[in-house]
Amino acid sequence: MDFFIKTETDDDTLSAHDKFNEAAELFRTHLNSGKTCEEFVSTQGYLDIRAYLNLHELMAVGINQKVFDNDVCYDFWSGELDKACERTQELIVYIQSRPDEPGTYCELVKVSQDWEKRWKEAASGRVWPGQARP
Repeated sequence: MDFFIKTETDDDTLSAHDKFNEAAELFRTHLNSGKTCEEFVSTQGYLDIRAYLNLHELMAVGINQKVFDNDVCYDFWSGELDKACERTQELIVYIQSRPDEPGTYCELVKVSQDWEKRWKEAASGRVWPGQARP
């Protein structure tokens, strides 16, 4: 529970969230202007995005290693994780394409894909949000 409380009350974590949101907007503007992910790497926005994605990666590792309960994390984080992945998808792909970082955010991507399937099942009426998967 400490992890969840920290994400809601810790000033540094809340600041990281705000910086991520600002940086994700800058990233979108950057790409829309025809610039590349490689050019974005040299910005503070890149570091702010990485810091926030690292928090999600930590949670994803906890889920995949069964330290965190998947249902609790889904109920608490699924919307935020979905938005973070969607807003930075191109950057995540770019980071993973670098020779020194092919495994970066792989746990985050696994959880995101699992939760996307789960959300679609819930939307179709097959599974309610928060309900254990069959």
